[in-house]
Amino acid sequence: MRLVVFPEYSIPWDILEEGAKAANDIVVVAGTHMVDLDGLDAGIYERLGWPRDASPKPRQAVAPVLHRGKLLALSPKFHPATAVGEEIEAGTSWAPVDLPEDIVGPMSVMACLDFRIPTALVTDCPQPVGRLTEP
Repeated sequence: MRLVVFPEYSIPWDILEEGAKAANDIVVVAGTHMVDLDGLDAGIYERLGWPRDASPKPRQAVAPVLHRGKLLALSPKFHPATAVGEEIEAGTSWAPVDLPEDIVGPMSVMACLDFRIPTALVTDCPQPVGRLTEP
């Protein structure tokens, strides 16, 4: 197994470091979590190799992609799950996730209703990214 995907809101930010270390060579899409000031102040994203100036905003829901103890991506969610009353700070840009050389990529990470993402938000995409499944 080279890649595992967890459901939305299944892995909170405060256990990301432990999960990143445990995953080792497996690429892990660590569900999603709501970014809050506690997580930002704790420096969790920087400790996982993410640039401070690219930190997500409070109340954004992000899908961390982990590999070898580091973040490969923090893919933001664009559409709240209104059926369950979710309120988020919507993401404003999207890009495919580059994968390790021995795994075919890039990979698209979109949560919940984001398969409906407007084309205008897709940036820096070197090639078409296909969709594996749709809700």
